Amino acid sequence: MCIYKNRNAPTYLPYIALWVLASSEEVTTGFYSTVCELISEPFPNNVRELMGNTWSDLEHWSKYQQKGSFGYFSLNVLGAHKFVGLANAQAIVTVRDLEGIKRLFGSCRLHPGQSLNDTQLTQLLEHGEHSHYISNRLKAAMRSKDYRVHLKRLLSSYLEFWDGRVPKSTNSYSSHKNAQTVFHQGENDELSIILKLNDEDDTTCWDLGWRLPATVTGLNYAIKVGDNDELEAKLELSGTHINSISSTKQTKAKIALNQSAEKQIDSILSYTESDGERIVRKIYLRQDKVRVLIWDSPDPSLHDSLLEREMPLEGLVFLLYSRSEYSNLERYLTNEKIEHTSEDIGDLSDHWGLICIKDTAKLTPEQRAEIVDEDISAPAKARIRFVGGRSIIGAGSKKYAYYDLPIIELEAPTKAELTSSGLTFEELDEGKHVSIKRYKFSLNEGSGSVFKIKARLGDEDLCVAGLQILATGGLATAQSTSFSIDKYGRILTDDSGLRGADIGEALSSGLDINSFQVDENNLTNGAALQVFECMESNVSSLFIDSIATTNKGSMNYGVARDQIRRLANNFGIDDIEPALLIRELRRRGHVEVETNVKGHMVRVCSVPPTLYSLPIKDSKQHQLYGVCGSLRLQQWKQLEQVANCRVFIDKTTSNKLPAIRISSDGFLAITEIAQLCNFQVVDLPAQKLSQWLGSIQETKENLSWYPEQGFCPNYLERLNPSRGVFNETENILVDKSRKFELFKYEDPKIQGMRVYKLGENLGDGVSKYSFIHDSRWGVWIAMGAFAEFIKNPPYSILDASPWPIPYDKVTGCLWLPARMEPLLL
Repeated sequence: MCIYKNRNAPTYLPYIALWVLASSEEVTTGFYSTVCELISEPFPNNVRELMGNTWSDLEHWSKYQQKGSFGYFSLNVLGAHKFVGLANAQAIVTVRDLEGIKRLFGSCRLHPGQSLNDTQLTQLLEHGEHSHYISNRLKAAMRSKDYRVHLKRLLSSYLEFWDGRVPKSTNSYSSHKNAQTVFHQGENDELSIILKLNDEDDTTCWDLGWRLPATVTGLNYAIKVGDNDELEAKLELSGTHINSISSTKQTKAKIALNQSAEKQIDSILSYTESDGERIVRKIYLRQDKVRVLIWDSPDPSLHDSLLEREMPLEGLVFLLYSRSEYSNLERYLTNEKIEHTSEDIGDLSDHWGLICIKDTAKLTPEQRAEIVDEDISAPAKARIRFVGGRSIIGAGSKKYAYYDLPIIELEAPTKAELTSSGLTFEELDEGKHVSIKRYKFSLNEGSGSVFKIKARLGDEDLCVAGLQILATGGLATAQSTSFSIDKYGRILTDDSGLRGADIGEALSSGLDINSFQVDENNLTNGAALQVFECMESNVSSLFIDSIATTNKGSMNYGVARDQIRRLANNFGIDDIEPALLIRELRRRGHVEVETNVKGHMVRVCSVPPTLYSLPIKDSKQHQLYGVCGSLRLQQWKQLEQVANCRVFIDKTTSNKLPAIRISSDGFLAITEIAQLCNFQVVDLPAQKLSQWLGSIQETKENLSWYPEQGFCPNYLERLNPSRGVFNETENILVDKSRKFELFKYEDPKIQGMRVYKLGENLGDGVSKYSFIHDSRWGVWIAMGAFAEFIKNPPYSILDASPWPIPYDKVTGCLWLPARMEPLLL
């Protein structure tokens, strides 16, 4: 991978990955037997010393050669068996433990970033070995003296990057047995509540709504809580959350809230993907008898709203509590002499009370814990929280993708500032009086991948939070000013491949394409339209204008996504999905998209503005040209104003870019137009592409295949090629009657992100698999295999393969399955 280029990367890394995997497998056959089973080969006899040398070399390479640019690896041995213990040390913490360790830190009253001394370590280990929220493997290590040194290093590392947040158990006051399932669902699947003031009628009342972290990409979001009706939801402008508030569905919403005082409410988020499929995702409203609310407006739609959050460090807080499950709350506040008032909440008051505490700064840690029924944690002077972004879970830690960074929320005194070496911060609500400050940030040139972010007031550090960024590469690829894609859709770091309508590689001509004639009336959709007038109010054209002005000619995906949302918001468009808009622009040659090996977008790249000839002529035999590339707005205006240039516009919506075709008197006139408006000219790219593109067979041969067994990911679906849709499936085994099948499922390391995987049937119940970085390739292969299947008996549909592609000679229309999303040039 490009990340390791010129880094003298060790060639033994796959072996280390194999050993760690064998150590992490929950089997009773032993380490060496598991290695043999995974690779289907016997374990060699005299390699144990080489195994030890390998781990030692990795420590030296990470610390001294790479100076920590990929992190610092420390050599540790767990248990009495040296070579097995080296691998065990890398797999001691499970994903479940990531949340449990945070609770452990909170219960021991530790602060983020502090040094861990021996007394605190002993307290952590004693507390941890009896905690139900820690995995059995980690608890066993905590009981053993052999693991003490390693656990100190490990827990110190987690403490260094802990942000101070203590996860709340959904059953914090229920039985021990129920609490075992506390972390079965992730924090990003949990609904929080909104109380929004509604003063549209003569009387002011509270409307109840729902809010959820946005981990998925789609359109037409809807939230269904319990047995309630599905409610329309919207993505907030920042893109970090989805919310839903309906003033007409309040009765059922309040019933669901009432039920949540006694049990968890299973709920559903639904949305539409790019192919039109309606996707359903499981979420939940946690069981709780008290909910902490504060005034907060992270989105324009949430003005005059109380949002569910952590207990604030100072100022007002509202407690929404169940009268039946928490009847002694008011008595406790009175006995503790905590200043408070009761608030009117209308018809919610039958089951719930709303109490306002005037100043939480006066509360002791014990009082805070008692009020919200949580473990006592150390008092803090400030808080830093990471919200949104694309977090990647793996190897017992959480990192953020460099292409999709989170927003930072700061709760601190008014004059406190954020500082960190290697980062530049920009306050989003600068000049506004807000209780929670929000910042976006960017990585400085040459900065590393590990950062300490501090909230400072004068010379005092109020708090610190560690941030780990997945180095450029990792699951992604290195940034480069030169970029194109090869004939199989893979990333190239030079200009030899396809970029827009231009192919850098020299091709020999030899394929004649006959032009067809169209009526000029078919090139536009009605009344005469002005190009610039259409483009200056179009989200897509404004976006490609902005990407054309970037220094390196590209934007990280997260930056591009936020830019599209801001542009759409300026036109009052709130139901827009940036990823779909970017894919449409790529399909039409206006941008190129860099993806990682799993197909996730990481970077959007500009394309040189281009006029390209089409195999089309108008009724006067004038050659027609298309327009692609990342145009500046001024170029559209110049194109409209230049003499001897006829422009045809097929306008769609204010989101999609209008289709533009131009004609002029001969090639010389087009060349002059290109020079005046700063375009390049490409002759018949359709002809070149048809010669250059990789075949289906070549694509299959160039995929990276590997065996896989017993894998059962979340939201697993299989393509039904007869209907062109994905359906739920129980396993990832390829049907024995098919040669290829396409699957999609949720990425185990990145919540909410889908990956596509192609499976090939090798016979005898054995299959091999490959990630597909572009689902269209997988669809072509899977549907082609299905066509071959029905061509043979007993179906004998002889014209099913090769796949029939109808063509209408009269209109020049080529009919392709919508699922395949063809390139348009």
